[in-house]
Amino acid sequence: MHSAETPSTNGDNGLVETRDCKGRFLPGNPGGPGNPQARNVATWRKALADAVSADDVTEVAQKLLDAAKAGESWAVRELLDRLLGKPHVSVDASVSVAGGGADADADADARAKARCDAFLAASCPSLGAGEAKG
Repeated sequence: MHSAETPSTNGDNGLVETRDCKGRFLPGNPGGPGNPQARNVATWRKALADAVSADDVTEVAQKLLDAAKAGESWAVRELLDRLLGKPHVSVDASVSVAGGGADADADADARAKARCDAFLAASCPSLGAGEAKG
């Protein structure tokens, strides 16, 4: 029976000298097999690019712009995401008016203030609780 410190002498334990003492790959290491679908994806991407002209892209972009101007929220979101990039933090801009009137606005304001307070408390721990709520 072998101890935990002594490796088995039965073969090389699957360890081939491919790394140095710091765990880095030795020179000449062939690396892994890579992405097996990369060649197919490159072929499909080239076929799609060959089939679509610059005029086609302009026409599609114009239809997207028209839909955004018509008030289609999905088109506005897509257009801005493509032009400006997706936002890093999503913001819930929807306001529930189920209760209606000033009560719904006050509830929404209280929830927004609570979220801001929580954000400030988490991101600025040096601020005291009284200062973060101010």
